[in-house]
Amino acid sequence: MKIAVYAGTFDPITLGHLDILARASHLFDKLILAIAEDNYKDTFFTPDERVDIAKKAVAELPNVEVKLFKGLLVEFCR
Repeated sequence: MKIAVYAGTFDPITLGHLDILARASHLFDKLILAIAEDNYKDTFFTPDERVDIAKKAVAELPNVEVKLFKGLLVEFCR
């Protein structure tokens, strides 16, 4: 099974992000949209709001999962 992780703050998720997700969803069996809880940016939306917005945006992509992560991305991937 080929799994990919697409990480970022997604504050908010954009049409560009969705285009990348749609294209990548055809290349991988599972695609995880990893939303960073901690970051160096001042975000407009809370982490939970960003997750909710992203889940609604990718609802039509069945092999895409939205997950919130904290800390290092490499630890999340493990």
